[in-house]
Amino acid sequence: MRYVEFLDISVSGAGALGTIKFDPFLAAAASLKTASGQPLISHWFDPTPALSAVIEGQFRLRDAAHDGVLVQSGNAGRPVHTNALNSQPTFTVADPASLQILSSPGINASAWSLISVQRMSLPAANTRQDIFGIGAGSLGENVVFAGMSAETTINGTPRLISRQGGVTTPRISFDSTVPIFGATVITGVCFSVELGISAFVNNFASYARNESDKRQLTATTFALWGNRNAQSPALGDFGMSFILREDISKPEYKGAADILLGGLMAKYGIV
Repeated sequence: MRYVEFLDISVSGAGALGTIKFDPFLAAAASLKTASGQPLISHWFDPTPALSAVIEGQFRLRDAAHDGVLVQSGNAGRPVHTNALNSQPTFTVADPASLQILSSPGINASAWSLISVQRMSLPAANTRQDIFGIGAGSLGENVVFAGMSAETTINGTPRLISRQGGVTTPRISFDSTVPIFGATVITGVCFSVELGISAFVNNFASYARNESDKRQLTATTFALWGNRNAQSPALGDFGMSFILREDISKPEYKGAADILLGGLMAKYGIV
């Protein structure tokens, strides 16, 4: 798990000068394993300034679990470093931005989880914001990818969605009982061939599952805060984001979910 190397040391070549101080939560999260002994976290995006850089005018965000780097699609809407979420390092995205990873090592097509901490701006009704969007494929191509989006209904109800590409058909869509706009929350989507696809807010405080959709990924590239065409941008303040190698809604991963989600709630002051 490469993130352990980044604790309490200078990160040479990673971008802005700085250090990442030791944090018990980070150490605990980095130590989580799958049942087969792999690191549970396959991708870890951290807004700590030492893990991002502007190189030749292009914003880049290092994947703390890999040597991979998310690269901004175009120069508009560059994320800004702030401390907007509970005085923690934060990316504030005020204009449309999309960070795209061109290859996605480590994503498990048969079991995965997406997790993001954010306080998003309230969109117009039925305007989708892609927290994780499709990273590759032609317009209209119907691929299955790891995605997570949010919108409000015409009545103002917050809705969390995981969709497939092209036809934008929801794999799961549920109206959250917990506000997901204008408040700091954790949103997540989980999938496994055993349990199907589920979506949740905070520590499963609001939760839904579609057990009938057990389709594995057919596309493993992804974008953060938008999609490959810099459309459906997610706007607001963003903390850490993760892709996991397992479905943390499985009973055997309850302990790991409690450590990861409980730690994030404490770190970002979510109650």
